[in-house]
Formats: sequence, structure tokens, C-alpha cells
Amino acid sequence: MPQFLLVIFDDPTEWAKVSPAEVERVMATHHKMQADLQAEKKFVGCNRLSPTGAATVRVRDGKHVVSDGPFTETKEIMGGYYLIDCASREEAVEWAKRLPLAEKRSCVEVRQLWET
Repeated sequence: MPQFLLVIFDDPTEWAKVSPAEVERVMATHHKMQADLQAEKKFVGCNRLSPTGAATVRVRDGKHVVSDGPFTETKEIMGGYYLIDCASREEAVEWAKRLPLAEKRSCVEVRQLWET
């Protein structure tokens, strides 16, 4: 069965405005989704990622250049992920829709893992 990575991106400036009650609601939704994935035997793994301590490694003029932060050309940072087994991209998208996304605060990228 193909595996899909649901990559959660968040805007940290918007998260700073979130109430503790909303954070609790979001985390409860994540716990429910993990339980549902496990019940359907689709769960492979998931985790939160620290917003600090990241590094980006690139090659420029034949040399490795290391920059602090995960930052590309966007204000969003990768906040976490789910790795799931799904029969199709469409099924993975349906699972992604169940994540507690907030308008103007977060999004999920659905990516299929490379199959050999």
C-alpha cells in the first residue's frame, strides 16, 4: 500500500495569538486523528517538530552552506507530520482534511513517498 506524508505548515505569528483553550482543542483533534488512523491500521507515525534549532543545508559554488532555520521563501514553518498508509492520493487528502487547520494559520501538503 502506498505511503503518504501529511506535512503540516504553520504561521508562528498566528499561533502566538491562539488561546490555551484553542491549543487544547487542536491537540485533542490530533489525538483523535491518530487513534482513528491506528484503528484503521493506516498509522505509520507522526510527530511535532520544534520551531527552533533547525538548519538548512545547501551547496553553493561547490561548498556546503548552512543557514539557521528551516526558512525558505515563506513565513510558514513545518510544524509536524503524519506518515500514513493509504490506497490513493484521494484517501490521503481526505485524512488531511480532518486535521485541525485554521484559516490563515496553517496548511497541509500531501506527498506520496517514492515507491521502488
